[in-house]
Amino acid sequence: MMIVKLKQYTTSHLKTIIILIWITLTFIQTISITNTGPTLGVDTGLDDSWIMSLPQTFQQGYISGRDFQFTYGPLWQFLCWLVAFGNNSKTSFDDYGLILLFFHIGGVPFIGLLVGLIKQVTWKYALFFFTFLTILHVRLFFVPLKCILGILVCLLLSRVLERVSLKERLIGSGIVGFCCFLGQLLILDLGVFTLASCLGILLIYSVLPRFSKRVNKVDLLSSKSYLQMFGVLLGVFLVSNLLISFIFLLTSPNYPTLFHYQVQSWETLRGYSFTMGLLEWGLPLSNTVLFILIIIYTIALSIYLRWKLPTKESYFIACVLPFCLVSIRGGTVRSEAGHIIISLLPLIILLALLGADWLKKGQLSLHWCTAVLLLLIAFPGSNFQAFNQLMTWAEGKSSLSTKLTTLTTRQTPPSKIVTAEMIAALDPDKTTLSFPSDNYIPIGLNQKIIAPVLQTYAAFTPTLQEAYVDQLERHKSSLQVIYGMDGIATGGLEGVPAISRVPYIFEYLYRNFEAKYPKLMDRGYLILKPRSSSVSLEGESLVFENKVSSKEFKLAKPATCSIVRLQLKINYPITINFGRPTHLKLSFFDSGKLLTQANIVPLEPGKEFSTYFSLMDADQFQNIFITGTSVQSKQWDSLTFEPIANAFLDVSPSSVVVNKLECMEFNLRP
Repeated sequence: MMIVKLKQYTTSHLKTIIILIWITLTFIQTISITNTGPTLGVDTGLDDSWIMSLPQTFQQGYISGRDFQFTYGPLWQFLCWLVAFGNNSKTSFDDYGLILLFFHIGGVPFIGLLVGLIKQVTWKYALFFFTFLTILHVRLFFVPLKCILGILVCLLLSRVLERVSLKERLIGSGIVGFCCFLGQLLILDLGVFTLASCLGILLIYSVLPRFSKRVNKVDLLSSKSYLQMFGVLLGVFLVSNLLISFIFLLTSPNYPTLFHYQVQSWETLRGYSFTMGLLEWGLPLSNTVLFILIIIYTIALSIYLRWKLPTKESYFIACVLPFCLVSIRGGTVRSEAGHIIISLLPLIILLALLGADWLKKGQLSLHWCTAVLLLLIAFPGSNFQAFNQLMTWAEGKSSLSTKLTTLTTRQTPPSKIVTAEMIAALDPDKTTLSFPSDNYIPIGLNQKIIAPVLQTYAAFTPTLQEAYVDQLERHKSSLQVIYGMDGIATGGLEGVPAISRVPYIFEYLYRNFEAKYPKLMDRGYLILKPRSSSVSLEGESLVFENKVSSKEFKLAKPATCSIVRLQLKINYPITINFGRPTHLKLSFFDSGKLLTQANIVPLEPGKEFSTYFSLMDADQFQNIFITGTSVQSKQWDSLTFEPIANAFLDVSPSSVVVNKLECMEFNLRP
């Protein structure tokens, strides 16, 4: 009898059992391969620094959105701190492995929840779905939680639309609006994408009742009902933002204005789209074409099912599709393979779910099977690696207990992070700014950090840089700066030097800080201290003409400079909003001979902005901060701007207008 009951229980809960098994196996597989964290500073990169900065800043009382700006919001910051809370480590440097593990597996339970809530997904299809994901090896860095939560919010909206009572629909709309707000507190673009998707589909449905017979949907709600839901959803989202702004204003003496968080968040999203494009498209042409075909097919199949299914059964597909489409925008900017796949992941999950028996025909469509096969071909890295990793664990070749012990007991001595000379050079009682990116150094040394924008390169626009400088000014007397003279600072991200990407911050640092010691330390760091008084950064205005072409500017007479300040405006066509503005290669010449070149990005497309460009050799740049040291300069007589437009979705500028050129001379080398 007991066996019969157990069999009945297992049969009725088979889908739930499969979900739990998959979650467990995914946890095991992910834990077994998670990086336990950097042990030497040389192994610590850009992403490592900002990941460990999230719990570190929270521990110091710095809240994302209130005290500093970043794409990850206060809720995600709190979760990272919670993951590391109670760990045996002394600093977030040693918490890195645990936090990274959270980034990897945070979305796994929500994938299980999504599958469990979709009634069209049977236990057999759930088994296929999880096998499909495992073959794709969708364990990309911090992706699942971001995309799955967006799909879950869309699922929630579809359930709200199914409710019969107007009161229930309005209350549910308010809950959806609050969920969009929570998404914003997790990750900025998650909140924006979910809000835009939910509001967009409600607007579309508000128009459809006028054509209910033509679209074969006589069971639609009235236009008024959809618009009421639209108003409540948007209203709750706006009120929630107003409340968080009041909280930030009341809890910080340095929070400047009521909507500072929202303004800076918009600047972050806008600036990211304009300045963080990569120089190349990360997928081969064949993979790109296949993905385009898959996108078109998924859209067509979703619209077809939306038309064939009863209104209530089609709400989920209709609500999720807009979120999948707006999410693709992320891949058009940061266009290496990983980010492209991240942006496509919601649509890939939707395609996998469309294979469920929505039309109750009891069979899979041949065209859908073909699309899935093409996806497996197009998807980079799809393989059976995850299964092999599980087999390694099952055979006892890897120990989870050992891995977890390592993750929770790491104690990295400071000598494994930086040299003893640099440790002695840093004042433990000072607040440390790492420019432009290496936050891991003060974190690993258990020193207080300041990061007005969590990674300086993310101060994308002049507005963000001005807010950055304002905060530094308030703390100037107690600050020390670790200025990295490495590739990120001089060569820059995508070939854009730090002084060109964040010119306002560079100018502030030069005017207010000087070298504490007249030499570089460790792997190329200059320690800066506040100057006794600020210095000016004036330049000699240069006369130039633009005769040869719209891309070449020639000086009336040769100039000898260390750094050139440019005041310019880069105009782009309207297609900039769909692709990404290409970088410009800036080259300096002397009598036709190339002196130096690097890339610049449009800090304010279509608006005038100022930026800097160094003519010095990379190993000479630090001398501008060392008092009494001669600074290298070079003679030049012309410069050119060349768009680097050689990748898919690049948008070249329509014109480059140079309004002013200034030669910044320091103490010239004899």
